Amino acid sequence: MQSFAGKVKNELCRVPVQRLCCARAEAYGVLLYGNTFSPTEVRLITESADFAARLPRLFQRAFGLKFDRLPEEERGKLIFGITDRSKLDRIINQLGYDPRQNLVLHVNFGLLEDECCRTADRKSTRLNSSHRTMSYAVFCLRKQRPSMKIT
Repeated sequence: MQSFAGKVKNELCRVPVQRLCCARAEAYGVLLYGNTFSPTEVRLITESADFAARLPRLFQRAFGLKFDRLPEEERGKLIFGITDRSKLDRIINQLGYDPRQNLVLHVNFGLLEDECCRTADRKSTRLNSSHRTMSYAVFCLRKQRPSMKIT
């Protein structure tokens, strides 16, 4: 039986990656909430097959590049990585940072000006969240709004 978090991730992954600005905003959220995002490495780890299938398309659309490391297994922890310096510089530059400076992970709100981009960024945080985080979010919603039907 699939968990609530798994169902949410599957549903979110069904929406195609279309606009470049939204693809970049979603990828930005994935990077900020992922495992590692630094000037020397990007590492994203997921157990969601749907999210794993989405990541290569998303990064191709957002940055025009492919991962250096793709998952070796089809189940369990699926690990994506980028270590090529030119690819990392391209990502950092396209997100509005200078690759030669210290990368400080503060949200660049300039990337999230349009409502569609803010929605894509919020979606990426849910795709990166764990079952425990999702369960806690549902618990908080139920506590704040007991009249709402939240399953």
